Amino acid sequence: MVLSEKRVHPGGLMRYEDMEYQNFSNVLNCVLNELPSPSKAEIAKYLGLSRTASSQIVNKLIHLGILREGDSYSNSLRGRPGKRIMVDNGRWFVLGASLYEQTWQFVVTDLSGKVKDLHKISIDNLTRETLLDTLIEGLSLMKDKYGKSLIPGVGIGIPGVVDTQKGDFVFAYDLQWFERFNVSSCVEKAIGMKAYVMNRFTLEGVAEFKFANPEKEKNMVYIGIGTGIRSAIFINGTLLEGATFSAGRISHIQVDSAGKKCSCGRIGCLITEANEDALICHLRNAIEKEGVTSVFSLSDLSSIRAEDVCKAADNGDQASLIAFSIVAKALYKAVIILSDLINPHKIIIGGPVGNCACLSEMVNRMIDASQDRIKYDSVYIFRSSIGGELSSAIGAASLVTDHILELLL
Repeated sequence: MVLSEKRVHPGGLMRYEDMEYQNFSNVLNCVLNELPSPSKAEIAKYLGLSRTASSQIVNKLIHLGILREGDSYSNSLRGRPGKRIMVDNGRWFVLGASLYEQTWQFVVTDLSGKVKDLHKISIDNLTRETLLDTLIEGLSLMKDKYGKSLIPGVGIGIPGVVDTQKGDFVFAYDLQWFERFNVSSCVEKAIGMKAYVMNRFTLEGVAEFKFANPEKEKNMVYIGIGTGIRSAIFINGTLLEGATFSAGRISHIQVDSAGKKCSCGRIGCLITEANEDALICHLRNAIEKEGVTSVFSLSDLSSIRAEDVCKAADNGDQASLIAFSIVAKALYKAVIILSDLINPHKIIIGGPVGNCACLSEMVNRMIDASQDRIKYDSVYIFRSSIGGELSSAIGAASLVTDHILELLL
């Protein structure tokens, strides 16, 4: 949230720069992310608020249907037993959409990220026009279905570099799209809801950070691998976006100085060795040039997707395992660079390629065998917990929850 922005909420209740608004935001964040079902007194103590102020804010958020009171319980603070304050998942729902492979995934979730409904629309020919048309079609359908129970905003995950302040698509090398266009204004005009836009793999990382991070690890990297490769970097609990929204764009880290020429003009970028097209190419070479046995024939390779190779590798298919070993070697080099620069405690691998169980295992083995292993003792590589096609859409829906105060107050 940008606290210095000069804008009055509908009804003139609070402005972003007001201390009152900040207190509301802090209380809500405390319940959503910091303390497990705290009492009003525990919220007051944690945030340094008076009990009166804490109680008034919580009561307002309960009135808005954002929070609710649970059962009474004894706590360590003096006074009467407190009632647990928790998210109210029965009043409001949030809408998110994200492009996974060439299919729009539309989800409606509660405020805790639990999916309540799902709709899909596939795109045969992915262009700017088909991307926007099918996006608006799906959002309109879900809005009509849920009506006033939806918070009046939508989160959207798209490929490429995204200007999250303006809601613009900027460019995507993997799609060879270089013409900037505004997504949020098109959506807002079509469906009458505020739109928040972010890179789709970044949103997968957001979903992992918020909903699959029980230890509340604040220094974490998520790497999403599909037709493109993108990471979401969290430093001390804050998502790093960068000056031009390109933070985490690791697809053009050089991992092989003698490798293939990349569309960006450089040689041996990570994307040329580890994305979905590269995985299929490695598989083809293993079958055709090395004669490795496989459940796939050469004729299959024009139609199979990353998820097919993932399943085959996890079931022990030798050619698929060889293909993933090449991906793992390239990814290992990128992970080492990230570890040296950022020093995360936890690295999650996901996306259509990254969801293969053997990939994270291979990278972990390479780290264990490294001569510099002592430098990386605190780094743990995991496969995505949420995984699959819905994680990015869940992350997109959570953008709406992040802006719930400005949308409802």
